Amino acid sequence: MSDKPMTRQGADLVATIPHLIGYEPEPGELIVGVQVPGHGANFKQVPHIVDEARPDSVVPARLVEAYRSVADAVPTGAKVFAFGYGPHGDVLADTFELELRAADKGSLALAVHVDRGDFRHRRETANDWSASQPVPPPPADLAVTAGWAPPAANRDEAIERYFPLPAPAFEEVAPDVARTIDTMLPSLRAEVSQRYLEQLAQPGIPDPTKQAWLAHVINTDKISRDLLLFENWSKPETTEALVAIYRGAPKHLIGPLAVTAGAALYFHSDAMIPPRTALVVARAEGPGSGENLAHLIKAAMDAGLPPERLNRAESIARLHQSLAAADLNHTASTSPRAASFPSPPSTGPHPAAKTHDSPP
Repeated sequence: MSDKPMTRQGADLVATIPHLIGYEPEPGELIVGVQVPGHGANFKQVPHIVDEARPDSVVPARLVEAYRSVADAVPTGAKVFAFGYGPHGDVLADTFELELRAADKGSLALAVHVDRGDFRHRRETANDWSASQPVPPPPADLAVTAGWAPPAANRDEAIERYFPLPAPAFEEVAPDVARTIDTMLPSLRAEVSQRYLEQLAQPGIPDPTKQAWLAHVINTDKISRDLLLFENWSKPETTEALVAIYRGAPKHLIGPLAVTAGAALYFHSDAMIPPRTALVVARAEGPGSGENLAHLIKAAMDAGLPPERLNRAESIARLHQSLAAADLNHTASTSPRAASFPSPPSTGPHPAAKTHDSPP
């Protein structure tokens, strides 16, 4: 046994796992972290599987198959970490490492066994597990910076947080408001939408009027929708605001809102929590539900592609080019007499935005 305790940085990682995945891991669960050089870490959960024919089996055949599937998907050259939970968490980590080696992906850079508030670890260069030490509380500064919500008690409770609400939190915008939004200069509509999203991301009671506005824009304006995603990349507050819009939407509006919320979760979580992202994206069904974006997100998650592999700056530049072209088309199709734009919400720099802090 190695008596050398884990560094504070390593102990902090163990403490933050529940926040990173959104819930407290249960006994028998394995959390696998994969870090590709030059990128952040992705985390995948492998839940406990019980063999009904052999309920006492710690690692039944179906669980080994699940481990093998995860090991096969690990990119070559990646650092891999395994966190096994419960009395047999060490066995789970060791079993996964065997599958990792069988897949020619090397050994675990770090194995961690967590049980009843204590943990021990084994690094790639060591043969033995360390002595146990208490799991520390998560670092407060990181919790504040990352905007973490308290982790759910278990996986099922965490997933329930991403189901649509039983009753809508807002109604669809009225036809006259929809016309107002649709006839705005596209760049102004995008700016107002960004401002509303930032306001909804602030602590306090959600504003259903602004949620309805954004729901309409997301469902009808692809450029504004994509700008909301890329310009708020990896921001936890705006991510949760988009999730709240999807969850609180009337049933017939949920499809495209689910795709947008799923994309925001994917960008924010660095693909760390595929179950919740996949759950939200799966709600995207029916015409106009953003099937192309949903397909791209699913493909990226299946391939284990971290969001930073996408060229965010290039995407934003391309979207602003499209927005400028849309402005030109809008101006060309509107006569000077007809080009009277509604008084949109005004807290931004757009010259037309003079008095718009609330939707028209």
